[in-house]
Amino acid sequence: QSYVCDSPAKLTEWCRRQFEGAGGAAGGMWMVKDAGGNGGDGLWVLTSENWRETAAEVEQHSNSTRSSADPIVYVVQKYVERPLLWPDGCKFHFRCYCVLTATMDFYIYRDAFAHVANKPFRTAYDPGESGGAVRGNGFDKEVHITNCSQNIHDASQFHRYPQVNLPRDYPVVWENMKRLFADLAR
Repeated sequence: QSYVCDSPAKLTEWCRRQFEGAGGAAGGMWMVKDAGGNGGDGLWVLTSENWRETAAEVEQHSNSTRSSADPIVYVVQKYVERPLLWPDGCKFHFRCYCVLTATMDFYIYRDAFAHVANKPFRTAYDPGESGGAVRGNGFDKEVHITNCSQNIHDASQFHRYPQVNLPRDYPVVWENMKRLFADLAR
């Protein structure tokens, strides 16, 4: 599930409907992303426990990042609360190289880089979380953000871009990618 909010005020409205409408029970976890963000900046974990603080942080981000002539668009996406984890229990994503030709042929390079979070995955909310907390909203960014630009600062935890052969190491992911890209190329 994804939603687009073209202002911090629209994000706050969305949060009220999502988290107050059903007493917060229907909320779950969400990611808020600055659609123009880069390098893992402009990311927040959003829940019924922290939405007010997070909405305030998003507004502050919007006021300090761009002029009013260039408003920030935010994307809100349902968080995958039970992701596939790297062997050490950390969240990760693959950086894959693909080519789509003018004739709609699709090529996927078999080798990919894994971008791995610095700390083992957990979904616990801790309002006292500090240090790596995502903008202080109770979630440790080193648990939830897999972008290397955000994780390279801690050499003792950084995974160094492990390379994987998708068909050999993650055959189910590879087959699903091929099906997805075949559908997109039609």
